[in-house]
Amino acid sequence: MSLGRNTTNIISFEITYNRRQNALQDAFVQMNLTEEEKEIQQKNRAATGARKKEREVTNAKRNASSIQMVLFDGDIYEDELLLRRRNIFKRFVDEITPSDIGEIRLIMGNVKSIQQRGEVAEIVIENNNETITVVFEEAFIAEPLNSSYLNKFWSIARFLDQLGQVQFTGIGDVRENVKMNRLELVIYAGTDFRINNWDMFVVAGRFAREDFEKR
Repeated sequence: MSLGRNTTNIISFEITYNRRQNALQDAFVQMNLTEEEKEIQQKNRAATGARKKEREVTNAKRNASSIQMVLFDGDIYEDELLLRRRNIFKRFVDEITPSDIGEIRLIMGNVKSIQQRGEVAEIVIENNNETITVVFEEAFIAEPLNSSYLNKFWSIARFLDQLGQVQFTGIGDVRENVKMNRLELVIYAGTDFRINNWDMFVVAGRFAREDFEKR
């Protein structure tokens, strides 16, 4: 079985909390674009890409001498590496390729099923008949910041029963589980996934209040 990598530190330190939350918000918007809005977005991205490439060429020429100095100074070069921003690549479930395995990705799809696994659960999400299983392992359970998410995964099943369709967006480590013959998305933080753009803790709280008011 391919276990992938423990990317907790990478996600926490190289991708800031605000960037992860913004990426999840953007992913939900992307999932709900109309065809016309998608076409406009593609045209805007193409224009932005052209402008970015032009700026990069200009900056490369302008900073050629300073870059050479960095390469010969190990300490400065190391500092430059630490300042680099790690991109968050978004993938619908059916867009996952072998090159995504072992990497951090933001995966998008619809909740197909959920199975309780003690304090956590396994969530199968799909898009265009392709699936991936979202898993929450010991690292998730042991992290104190995730304590408020434990034993609340029932709220996803209830949300699914109530709405019929629930969208999932989550950031984690994509891996191939050869033994189980499936792709998996390993989530390390409770704030790194949403259902219909809602934090699971908020959804569970809403259902708890509804149940209390019915008493």
